[in-house]
Order: sequence, then C-alpha cells, then structure tokens
Amino acid sequence: NKFRVTDERRWNAKGELVTESEATVHLQIKNEEKMTVGIGNGPVNALDNALRSVLIKSYPILKKMNLIDYKVRILTPDEGTKAITRVIIESSDENKKNWSTVGVSSNVINASYIALKESITYKLIKSKIKSAFEKFIKIKKITISFNNILIIYFQLALILHLHTLVESIWSLDQNLHKTLKNLMLL
Repeated sequence: NKFRVTDERRWNAKGELVTESEATVHLQIKNEEKMTVGIGNGPVNALDNALRSVLIKSYPILKKMNLIDYKVRILTPDEGTKAITRVIIESSDENKKNWSTVGVSSNVINASYIALKESITYKLIKSKIKSAFEKFIKIKKITISFNNILIIYFQLALILHLHTLVESIWSLDQNLHKTLKNLMLL
C-alpha cells in the first residue's frame, strides 16, 4: 500500500482563504491493484475519503463506521518538529460500539494513515468474526438437528434389532422347548 497527500491553500472565487487536501491511495484488494483519489478539508479527511471510496465497493459495512475522535501526541518532545508522533483514532459503528487504533511514525500523516488503516481493518475483522459466528450458529443448529435425527434413527434401529433378537431368542426358546418335550416323551 502506498499513498500521496497534497495540500493546497488558496483564495476561492468568493475571496475566501481555503485549504483543500487531496489523497491518492494505492491498495491491493482481493489480489487486484486499486488506485483512488479522495478530497477532504485536511490530509486525514482526504485519506479517509480515498480509502473508503475504494473499500466500500467490496466492503459495504464500512459505510456504517465513523471516526469520532482524533488525537496526536508527541513521543519524542526533545526533537521538535522531527518528533515521533502517536496518532490515536477512536471509531464507532452502527451499534455505537467504539474502538481505538494507534499509528506511530516520525511523519504525522503516515501515523494517521496507519491508525486509519488499523481502524478499518479492525471493523472488517470484527464484522467477519460476527458473520462467521452467526454462520457457525446456523450450521450448529442444523448439525444438532441432524445429530438428533441420527440419534433417533440409531435408537429405532437398536429397538428393531433388539425386537428381532428377542423374537429370535423366543423362537429358539420355543424350538428348544418343543425339542425337550419330544425327548421326554420318548
């Protein structure tokens, strides 16, 4: 994965000073190379828009994810503007479940990209685990039902087998009884 972010500060047609960011992101999705561009009011917003624009097509669950907090901390304050930064992103989903992810880099935009990517990855993993669990439960219910059918089948087979066995023993017993009776009469 690679990305590029540019910021432009300019006067718009209304005479207002505006800053606009553009992010270009290259991703590998399902063994296919994808490139997309996102525009935002800052570099992190542009990166988020670029990532989502390409990922939502394959993973629509990401539409329901929101960035709710963004924090930057300097880890090496003695280094001034060359400091290593830690970005913490807090995200939320449609169920109001929150999670935080972290990105660390000497470049604040790279740290932000790492935290954004981790947040998206967490959401996808969480939704796949939930989906897999739901499928497992459905399969488990089918398996339990199938197992119950098998148990009933084997119980019936055992009962029929025992019944046949009892009839055979009874028949043998009847034949033995007749034979003994005939022997006594002789």
